[in-house]
Amino acid sequence: MKQGDWDILSDMTVTGQVRPESWEKKAKLPKATTSFMPVRNRARAVKLVNNSALALSTFYTIIFALVRLDTLALYNFVFCCFYGSFIVVAMLQTYIVAEQTTLQKLLPNKDEKTLGVIAVLVLVGAYLQLVGTSVLFIPPAAGTHFYLIVIPIFTLITIDSKGKIWWWLLTIASLFALVFFELVRNTYEPLISLPLNESSFAALSGMAILFSVTLVAGVVGAFHKSLEETRADLTRAFQRSELLLLNTFPKAIAKRLKKGKRKTIADDVEIASVLFADLVGFTELAGSLSAKETVKILNGIFSAFDSVVVERGLEKIKTIGDAYMAASGIPEPRKDHAPALVGFALDMIELLEQYNEINGTN
Repeated sequence: MKQGDWDILSDMTVTGQVRPESWEKKAKLPKATTSFMPVRNRARAVKLVNNSALALSTFYTIIFALVRLDTLALYNFVFCCFYGSFIVVAMLQTYIVAEQTTLQKLLPNKDEKTLGVIAVLVLVGAYLQLVGTSVLFIPPAAGTHFYLIVIPIFTLITIDSKGKIWWWLLTIASLFALVFFELVRNTYEPLISLPLNESSFAALSGMAILFSVTLVAGVVGAFHKSLEETRADLTRAFQRSELLLLNTFPKAIAKRLKKGKRKTIADDVEIASVLFADLVGFTELAGSLSAKETVKILNGIFSAFDSVVVERGLEKIKTIGDAYMAASGIPEPRKDHAPALVGFALDMIELLEQYNEINGTN
């Protein structure tokens, strides 16, 4: 094989100018994203945070209603409606059919941008609810402001890198409010005077700490599970991309492609051997078989050829229908390139004879 003949092995040559389409079609890799976890996993985190806020608001609404603190119960009920509205919208998105109804057009799209907006709204709502409770109704001595510690943690797992300004704003605001309420814990008086029993402050403070720890543990635990699923998905995607790469290019070429240091990969090969084999009579045989049977036969034969290629240290180029193309002396040169390829050709004949004998074909 002469140096100029290397062009016939076009599937093994990748250049930044000549064959970008060929490479993209054969090995499409997942596009990189700016989020640290997939949208579906982040959606689970947002849903969990929203549902937790709804459950907690409902709990306090009922408690305050039972002790006749109607103003405080109504205040928490408003936020129950706020958190519940996101659940209602999600249900409508799920159950409305694909028809272009007026209601469907009014609903937000299920995309990453919308998810980020919902996450910010839920967290801002939670922040205002907690700060408002301490400023308006319950003094810091009751410890309800301890819930603010969960806001920075929840922003971390619900807001992606594009909305990091919200993470900083909510984190700084939450920590500032937390420190402020602790400093005025024993002196601050709420703007709205309610008939509160100071003996219940210890119970309220204990519930705030207990529920805060429970919320953090539950949401972070669910986030950790989603993170493990994400890692597993990334591992599977990486393995698939590796398999595509190795099925398309020789291992040595694949390594150089992954390094990405050179836009053009082209080697001069002074001498090598190329084998092109065609299964004689297979076209007539395939005419009497179904597509599934035809592919099954070709897969069995070519898989046997592939095993021999690996054993002999050769390089499979490609298959075209019932034709098989392999080479010796590329991409790594070897002195016995011709004898090695002849040996492979003899192995191919022997394998086909064994196949015909087993299956009664010719």
